[in-house]
Amino acid sequence: MVKEEDYLLTNQEILGGLKTAIERGQNLKEAMMTFYQAGYKKEEIEDAARAYIYLQRGNSEVEVLNKEKEETKSPNKEKVVSGFNIKKESQTEYSGVQKTFVPLIGGEGKEEKSGKKVVQKISGYNNQKDLTQFKSSTVTSILVVTLLVLIGILALVFLFKSELIDFINGLFG
Repeated sequence: MVKEEDYLLTNQEILGGLKTAIERGQNLKEAMMTFYQAGYKKEEIEDAARAYIYLQRGNSEVEVLNKEKEETKSPNKEKVVSGFNIKKESQTEYSGVQKTFVPLIGGEGKEEKSGKKVVQKISGYNNQKDLTQFKSSTVTSILVVTLLVLIGILALVFLFKSELIDFINGLFG
């Protein structure tokens, strides 16, 4: 279960990100898709988008978040008197509220129409695999050559030890 504080913080993060993305020239749907692909929950993104739309109409951020907080705390309580009364109450209750349009995430409507699942290629990991293999073989060959040079220098030090000592004594002596 998600804590209410964590939910509000996440919602504020998404709301801030949506504002920033729209200021940079993206439309609301693209910004929502970006958050969805980043791993945020669809409901949280849609709540933040609704909050953004309300903010554009002139409501303050605090009012919107408090309203969302109240909605999450108290689910819809309906009187169970009769089926007809419930319908009338719900119709009159929501008649003054304007519905806001929040775009669907991920082209869900398109999948239903076409019936085909679209596989989206996010990045070219296959191309990077060849590149990393080339890099690793290059690094390995450089390290092997360096090791052989150092072994050769060590062998020369042992073979010409006396000449090397005389040379160093001549420099400092």
